[in-house]
Amino acid sequence: MQVSVIVPVYNGEHTLRGCLDALVAQDASGIDVEVLVVDNGSTDGTWELINSYGAPIRGLQETRLRGSYAARNTGIAASRGQIVAFTDADCVPNSHWLERLVAGFDDPRVGCVGGQVIGLPPRTAAEVFAQRKGVLNQEMAFKGSYRPHFATANVAYRREVLEQLGGFEASLESGGDADLCWRMQEETDWQIRFEPGALVEHHHRVNWRDLWKQYHRYGRGRAALRVLHPRHPVTRYETLSETLRRLGRLTRRAIAYSFAWPLSPIRGRPSREEMDYAFYALISQGAFALGARRGPSRPVYRSAKPLVDDKQPVVPGEALSEGQPSR
Repeated sequence: MQVSVIVPVYNGEHTLRGCLDALVAQDASGIDVEVLVVDNGSTDGTWELINSYGAPIRGLQETRLRGSYAARNTGIAASRGQIVAFTDADCVPNSHWLERLVAGFDDPRVGCVGGQVIGLPPRTAAEVFAQRKGVLNQEMAFKGSYRPHFATANVAYRREVLEQLGGFEASLESGGDADLCWRMQEETDWQIRFEPGALVEHHHRVNWRDLWKQYHRYGRGRAALRVLHPRHPVTRYETLSETLRRLGRLTRRAIAYSFAWPLSPIRGRPSREEMDYAFYALISQGAFALGARRGPSRPVYRSAKPLVDDKQPVVPGEALSEGQPSR
């Protein structure tokens, strides 16, 4: 079986090597693997790093539209695999990741398989928060959603599913993974499966500024999904009063912990981890709420364009259109 792995990247030289080394070292006997790394206009040493690898790594460039979903569509169009898997430049797949992910397609009715995402060992308070919060936890997304979905950090599709649906919605800067999963379940008979043994480790955000940017983008993505899936319960518009009440509770807890630390007896003091969690919960939820209320940073539309059948890399040097960088 031939499998294509697509990795979009934007200025990711500091984490990309770990991802590519893990993909080259995959223990996937009987699987013909190609890895397509799509550079989305990086200005650091990402492109040079990609080209320092040989087979099965192949570099492509998406310079027409800045966005991870546009980059993934470029990879899909250039790929040859019957199964197309996705991960990100800040992820490190387990050595059996691809083998376990592909095994999930043993049922011919399954069109999408997602694996588990866990954080790499945390070093900062922000990473500890993300680990405890379960950021990108695929099991939660699979079991807890009205319609399950998988993040592109760890997911694979049959090629015919991607061709049938036209790939990812390139107008989205966030939420395109959920959009594609939902469309597959709403518009086709293909089924979705969770394969916990297909494990990917993720570099969580290391400080409050990066966490704010991440959740603000998630909020904008939720607002965009509301445009494309207005009847989906998960995209329900939260009223201003609901938002203020939720943020008020988080603010009161963060302030209470801050004052409790110097004033409480040692045995009654909240732990440092509890104080950090309260702070980062306020940061993340505040950023998400603000992003959701501001809405997408660029127009959202339902594209009817099929995937371009282009087996060659996009020519470097073309100007990028306005938009947000890839993940």
